[in-house]
Amino acid sequence: MAEDWGPTQTTVEVTSAYGTVISGASTIVVEPLRVAIEMFAGLIIQAEAGKTVRIQATTNLTTGTWTTLAEIVMPTPPYTYYDADSPHHPKRFYRAVEVPTGP
Repeated sequence: MAEDWGPTQTTVEVTSAYGTVISGASTIVVEPLRVAIEMFAGLIIQAEAGKTVRIQATTNLTTGTWTTLAEIVMPTPPYTYYDADSPHHPKRFYRAVEVPTGP
């Protein structure tokens, strides 16, 4: 049996040694819990700790341009990167590129 999650008018009554106070009516709406199941692309990156790595993606390996998704300073490897936007891209290719340090 489904519960009614609709708006409810509620008052609060507080009683103490000094008397009773009743609040004005307020509307309370309780939202039910929602869960979505999706699959995300993940990359496992192996690089030296402390190096900066740029994670990029493209939808076309031939003529596509690479878009930077993240730039991370490597912790102790391996590092796992999840592309939270990947469910919105039916075809996406990834690469991790080490960012060169200064001269």
